[in-house]
Amino acid sequence: MSLYRFILLLLISITAVQAAEAQRLEFVSGGGPITLEISDAPAGDEPVDATDEGTAIFWDADLGTAAKLVVSTISPSQHFRLFVALRVTSYGSGSVADMNPEVELVDGMFDADLLTNIQPGPRSQQGTGTLQYRASARVGDGNSTIHGDDTHTITYTLLAQ
Repeated sequence: MSLYRFILLLLISITAVQAAEAQRLEFVSGGGPITLEISDAPAGDEPVDATDEGTAIFWDADLGTAAKLVVSTISPSQHFRLFVALRVTSYGSGSVADMNPEVELVDGMFDADLLTNIQPGPRSQQGTGTLQYRASARVGDGNSTIHGDDTHTITYTLLAQ
């Protein structure tokens, strides 16, 4: 049986243009290693994507200016495709932010925006959300038996915009 296996190691990094003691970015649930396995494809078809929605995050972008949440990854010898999206479950009162579509995580990528225009304010800069991971492989990509597992170290960063 050929498997396409992804092991995700999640790290949080908080960075800001100016020092702000109250800013926070943390995992509410999940946040540890996640394994996504894509099993064999039916004859003549592509494998079915594997997904995980077990990681919830909280942010407080108390930076005194508009903020954003970005993501990057390190995955030496990456052979398969991995995506992440943020589904916002709550915002602070009166806040409006822009959710960006699913981001493909590629080894060595620059920071990619997950959530932008988080406005400053006593409550408007706060929110919670669920990280949605999707692992995808194509028959032509080979499999974990040939290439080994993909391992990603994913970093989420809260930045002044």
